[in-house]
Amino acid sequence: MKYYTTTTEFNCGIDLHTRQMYICVMNKAGKVLVHRNIRNNDFDFFLKLVEPYRHDLTVTCESCFVCFWLADACEDADIKFVLAHAYYVKSIAANKHKNDKEDARELAECLRTSRIPPAYVCPRDLRPTRNLLRRRNKYVKNRAVLTGHSTCEVMAASNQPLNISSNSKERWRDGIRDSFDDPLDSFTADAELFMIESYDRVIMQMKQRIEKYAKNFQLQDYRLLRTVPCIEKILSLTILYETIDIKRFPSEKNFVSYCRLVAGTNESGGKDFGGKGRKMGLHAGSHPQQTGRSEAQRLFRKTQSSERQACRQRHHRGQICSRCLLYARPQNRVLPGDATERHPIIFKEAAEIRRV
Repeated sequence: MKYYTTTTEFNCGIDLHTRQMYICVMNKAGKVLVHRNIRNNDFDFFLKLVEPYRHDLTVTCESCFVCFWLADACEDADIKFVLAHAYYVKSIAANKHKNDKEDARELAECLRTSRIPPAYVCPRDLRPTRNLLRRRNKYVKNRAVLTGHSTCEVMAASNQPLNISSNSKERWRDGIRDSFDDPLDSFTADAELFMIESYDRVIMQMKQRIEKYAKNFQLQDYRLLRTVPCIEKILSLTILYETIDIKRFPSEKNFVSYCRLVAGTNESGGKDFGGKGRKMGLHAGSHPQQTGRSEAQRLFRKTQSSERQACRQRHHRGQICSRCLLYARPQNRVLPGDATERHPIIFKEAAEIRRV
């Protein structure tokens, strides 16, 4: 675990909520200088409270869905800000009594003693596109759930399973509608199909917006990712926007762990108590890797199927060629039946082999 090393004289811990924040300012000696609650997250009032210490101050708060406005406000006010990893801080700062006041004090204490595990703050100009990519992934999962449920309902009604692909969506929808006789089942199927079609339209619009606003982001890395057979446009952009800057990872091992592809260890006294920390890392970052692996598996199965089909074709071609060799006659004779008309090329090859 890595920790942030503070270099300022004063350190401020903030327990941030949607409608209030509890702040605690300490000096290097651990003396509490400010310790109070601020309602409605009034940042101007916060600046007045920390004005005597603002020249040499570092602010920290736990990573949550409302932390980015605080990071942007501190950046505009020229105040150092470090985002604390919420999962790691929970394992470090475990008090008997837990409340907003104690949480703010513990964050300030961890920052003062350089025990804050830092998290990455995404640049503000890249957040809208990243949020759009994440929301699109969510909608794609929701659509897949509805599609799977509709297919299962068809099989539950003693009908043959329906396969869906990009070229057979209309046929699949017609098959879903024709699979039910009961009016209530038909209504349920129509409702799910309506939701699926709505998701299709929204996902397509999202894709167009993403390709429009993200097409110039890290072009060299994007082209490099596109060379991988299993990674398409949106997946490439998702990986880039979740990674942002690959140089922030010291090695490839750190990046793989960040993508939740490496589980932690839990050993003591020579005994293994099972892996832990499987949820450490970026939740959205795991999706591109899992999608890439599933696409790779799909491509592998498709390749295997193509190889088997080619093998069958070669076997069939060999059988025909052998028959042509057996039945080949002088040029004034033909093969029995219409074999020469059905396989003229193979017959020609067999005749040449026969002459040789």
